[in-house]
Amino acid sequence: MSRRGHEVELHLLPSGRRVSAVIGETVLRALQHDGVAVAGSCGGRGTCGKCRIRFADRPPEPTPADRTAIEGEALRVGWRLACQHNVEGPATIELIEVGELPHKEAVEGLDSLQAPDPLGDRSGDADAYGLAIDIGTTTIAAHLFDLGTGQHLAGVASRNPQIPYGADVISRISHVRRHGESGLSDLHDAVIEGLNRLIHRAAEMASLPVSSIRGATAVGNPTMLHLLLSVDPSGIGVSPFRPTFSEGMERSAEDLGLGIRPDAVVRTLPGISGYVGADTVAGILATGLDEAQDTSLFLDIGTNGEVVLAIDGRLTACSTAAGPAFEGASIVQGMPAMDGAIEGVRVRVEDGRIVCRTIGDVDAVGLCGTGLLSAVAELVAGGAIDRSGRFADGGSPVADHLRGEGAERRMRLTDGERPVHLYQRDVREVQLAKAAMRAGIDILLCGAGVAPEELDRILIAGAFSAGLTGEHLVATGLLPEIDPARIRNVGQTAVRGAAISLLDRSELRRADRIAQSVEVVELSADPSFAGLFVECMAFPRGA
Repeated sequence: MSRRGHEVELHLLPSGRRVSAVIGETVLRALQHDGVAVAGSCGGRGTCGKCRIRFADRPPEPTPADRTAIEGEALRVGWRLACQHNVEGPATIELIEVGELPHKEAVEGLDSLQAPDPLGDRSGDADAYGLAIDIGTTTIAAHLFDLGTGQHLAGVASRNPQIPYGADVISRISHVRRHGESGLSDLHDAVIEGLNRLIHRAAEMASLPVSSIRGATAVGNPTMLHLLLSVDPSGIGVSPFRPTFSEGMERSAEDLGLGIRPDAVVRTLPGISGYVGADTVAGILATGLDEAQDTSLFLDIGTNGEVVLAIDGRLTACSTAAGPAFEGASIVQGMPAMDGAIEGVRVRVEDGRIVCRTIGDVDAVGLCGTGLLSAVAELVAGGAIDRSGRFADGGSPVADHLRGEGAERRMRLTDGERPVHLYQRDVREVQLAKAAMRAGIDILLCGAGVAPEELDRILIAGAFSAGLTGEHLVATGLLPEIDPARIRNVGQTAVRGAAISLLDRSELRRADRIAQSVEVVELSADPSFAGLFVECMAFPRGA
């Protein structure tokens, strides 16, 4: 018999990923600790019934909670609740990495939307529903709306299932270039399968049949929308970085394989360039930057970071490869923004304690992007991380939290049997990501002759924005020195813009005007970018 504390391997389907687990802990905790996104909202008590997994071989005897949440045939073929079963040895497990969005993130700014002209084609259906879809490089999300009233009914998200083919757009484009039509099919099928899981979950949450969903609006960066529509994105990956299309497109759900009413119209918003896409157009639309009479900076912080400078409605934009760190990926104990993820960190200088706040107020199992940046900012401010990004051995009130040497050098953030750590290489990932964003910001400001103090406001968008403080963004150097009171978190503007366009056809025409009016700065062609990037790797003096 294996002893408690002994590690074994779990093989996950369909991704093929392998994660380590400790004998005796619950399968749910093992998956969450390794950053696997598993649905759940009851803190592992077995009452919500959402953390469903299938034991592909030798399923354990179902518990009462299993029998309550899972019906006959599904139980027979091995479906169980991950929180109800302990790891007993190596196992092969099938799971659907789908998560309900945290309530605040799911509904903020969406419940107030109106539906004066849904899809521009009202029919005689008494009940008609539509989807706003956001396809991010790391995360995909689907929001369900009543097309008659504009009411937001459900929001769900998951890891983008294309990740096994590459963590960023360049690696996914390379997969298509290497494998041709079969490579394109791999990536198209993956995202469609992921979206169909989300759609079925959203419809289930709203107690609706998927056949009542008669339209969708989708946004994403240009590569993601090419793959959604099964269009070869290879031109985006080589100079002059041109997409096959940039205008808004329409397809039937049946053509795409999307599991809603077959004749439902799926529309994509227009893009701007090879790397500034429909998600940025949606963000501009949602925040009204195209109509604002001030000087604003808009940042959508994700795997691909977009920056837009708006001066009295005149728009200039750039895109920079921030990498997946800000979405919890490429981090040793990184995870999506779900229950158990550390979302905020505070270093108490007076007693040398590190205090962590988790989503769901449950035990910490990993770091999401917000918690990552918060931890780095607090440790920089407390002297535990120096300007170069290295952990400081002495002079810090939390120096005794340091563990390991070399590649295993890490700062312990939480206590317990399986503590969460911030690793030295995690700090480097933050430096690379924030340097790319900051260099893009500085180039846009310099090109327009705008000093940071002249900015009336800075708008931070994306899932990463939730829970961030302006102080942390400035302390890490991701943003220039500016009064934190001018920094505002505006949430999921991509999906909000998609929803606005779903519910009102006139906003589609406005999106077209926005896409045509934005001037794009190609950072790869700017001779100052490389030098600025290296300069921005360091943390600010006196942080």
